[in-house]
Amino acid sequence: MPGEQGRGLTRIRVEAAVKSSHTAYFKWRQVPIGKPAGYIFAIHSAMRQNLEKLAQSIAIDQAKHISEVRSEVQRIIEIMEMACNAPVLLQGETLTHFAPGYQWSRYATAAGRVLWPAQLHRFLVSSL
Repeated sequence: MPGEQGRGLTRIRVEAAVKSSHTAYFKWRQVPIGKPAGYIFAIHSAMRQNLEKLAQSIAIDQAKHISEVRSEVQRIIEIMEMACNAPVLLQGETLTHFAPGYQWSRYATAAGRVLWPAQLHRFLVSSL
């Protein structure tokens, strides 16, 4: 791979990272959905409290106009608010007496972990 030596990457290290990520994914999947939502809410609260500091830091680091970065940070905060609502959104519903002799049910399940939106990941990684 080009640039492999400069970053200190080796095939063994990459394979170990992939294996570790794969193992962590299956462990994380077993965590009740309220716990990751709590983590995201804590990050959300910190971002909301420090929006201006965060925006200034990112604007300087990425050479962007501060108003552009403020709107990006605000958008990520909104995405995180939606992710915090996932436990409620993933509940099923049951309507009794939907029709004579029928009951209507809707089931919702999380497919893995939906609580780490791709936009949030890209934003945090690009901000490091």
